[in-house]
Amino acid sequence: MKTFLNLRLSELGVGTYLGELDQKTSQGYREVIKRALQAGINVVDTAIVYRYMKSERDIGEVLKEVPREQVILSTKGGYIPYDADSGVDPRDYFYENFVNSGIVKLEEMTPQGHYLSAGFIEWCLDKSLQNMGTQYVDIYFLHNPEEQLNFFEKSLFNKKIKECFEYLESE
Repeated sequence: MKTFLNLRLSELGVGTYLGELDQKTSQGYREVIKRALQAGINVVDTAIVYRYMKSERDIGEVLKEVPREQVILSTKGGYIPYDADSGVDPRDYFYENFVNSGIVKLEEMTPQGHYLSAGFIEWCLDKSLQNMGTQYVDIYFLHNPEEQLNFFEKSLFNKKIKECFEYLESE
């Protein structure tokens, strides 16, 4: 175990990146996370886009069974997410939640669906907290922010990064 900012972190962690969207995969993730926690591995990493929000929801199910303060939880935002449980066509979901609401400006999104703004990161963080049924995460990453540099001027990138960090530091 290592200590950082009064948090005790295991030297190993569990990630939740890949997998099918089915119940079998979700059950497998839940079991692995439970076993890891029982074995003293307390770092759990995810992202809102992993398995179209299902990974965060699987973590949320496990968090119902363990004291939240015993888990070091990290998630990420930066890519446009889709909610596999929404029952809505992905394109409709994107326009309804991000474009029509003004959260995303199409001209500032990369072809890979990467986006940075304080409002977008706020939306992602709020949705992640909801997905996991928790009031906080211990670590929040901007997911591959360098993606922006392939398509936008460095000055715009720096402005967006600063805006995102200012928002996250205020939380």
